[in-house]
Amino acid sequence: MFDQVVPTFADGESVLAIGGVWVLLVSLAALILGEGLIALSPALKRLSVPSAVLGGLAVCLITALLDASGWATVAFSPELRDIAALILFSAIGLSIKARRILASACAVGLLLGVAAALLVFQDMVGSAVAASLGAHPGYGLLAGSISFMGGHGTGVAWGAILSERYSIDDAEQVALVFATLGLLAGGLLGGPVAQHLIRKHGLSGKPDEEGDGQVISAPIEAVRRFRVRPTMLTAALLILLGAVAAPPLSALLAGLGVTLPPFALALVAGAVLSNLADAIRLPTDPAATGVMRDLSLQIFIVMSVMSIQLGALTDLVGPLLLVCLLQIVMVLFFVYFSVFHILGRSYEAAVMCGGLIGFGLGATFVGLANMRAVTTRHGPAPVAFIAVPIVGAFLIDLVNALVLQLYLLSTVLE
Repeated sequence: MFDQVVPTFADGESVLAIGGVWVLLVSLAALILGEGLIALSPALKRLSVPSAVLGGLAVCLITALLDASGWATVAFSPELRDIAALILFSAIGLSIKARRILASACAVGLLLGVAAALLVFQDMVGSAVAASLGAHPGYGLLAGSISFMGGHGTGVAWGAILSERYSIDDAEQVALVFATLGLLAGGLLGGPVAQHLIRKHGLSGKPDEEGDGQVISAPIEAVRRFRVRPTMLTAALLILLGAVAAPPLSALLAGLGVTLPPFALALVAGAVLSNLADAIRLPTDPAATGVMRDLSLQIFIVMSVMSIQLGALTDLVGPLLLVCLLQIVMVLFFVYFSVFHILGRSYEAAVMCGGLIGFGLGATFVGLANMRAVTTRHGPAPVAFIAVPIVGAFLIDLVNALVLQLYLLSTVLE
């Protein structure tokens, strides 16, 4: 981990490595910048574009200009970002009660079904493009669910597999390019689509009667009546326990041949701890949970976006950009004309559509940021904030792995 701002020189290039508290400082400044851009632009506010995406993109553009000018290549340390991810999903898990899982089972099933269908369509589009260009079929998967539904982590893992088995030397780099472009597209388009559906159909959220399901829309009210209470400290303790437990659990499962990312296990750990606390009648404060969710989500998204190296993408943009545009159009059409109706044409359905665009093109974190931007304007959507993390961070990865394994077992990639 970088502990400070460290300038280095390698191969004639200047690299400015930023780590430790400096990453947090830049992230908070970027968040303020994003909020300022939305405050100055009524159009951005109406579209419900996440402020963290805007602020991170602004920093990303600044670092790209510094790189292009030859002054320095800026590199942000990822450690704090990864910690924020664990806290975020552990906090979300703390809001997942057994009774809510049962009440949301139908929504989870429907969302998983449409996400799985979208995943298959992504591979079909990617394969069609690869075939039309006369490229190796493996590129079709890289231009499909590996990069878009899977994101950066899946792209790195499967890029290495395709590179080793089929000698696709640039597989990992191509996957990262697609995942990066998808992340930006998902963050910029998910909120506006959900916002349009809400306005077109005259939808709005309803007050959350139980309080603990008002995910990521409680912080403002919490600040207004803020005072430290034992229940707040209990909630913070359980969230941190879930975050701390996730990495060793992931390593333990990896030793047994089961691969699950730590943030997915943080979600499970948070849910288990939450229901254990209920069983022993240990109260937790939902407002404190909401504050920790909101802050960790904002920090993670802004750190992820501002760390994107736009300069590294320029050499690969061209046919890859065309493929990305085709995938974006397919996802938007599928969500707008099919998913919204399948999910019930409700306010919760519209919010879930914004979440699906986020994790269908980029990552679960982007979907959550999209939903936060919408619900802070129109009210809570507790079912959506249970269904999207469960499907996007956990279940769809299992489906994606199964589909990709079937491709490996077939003769399609030979």
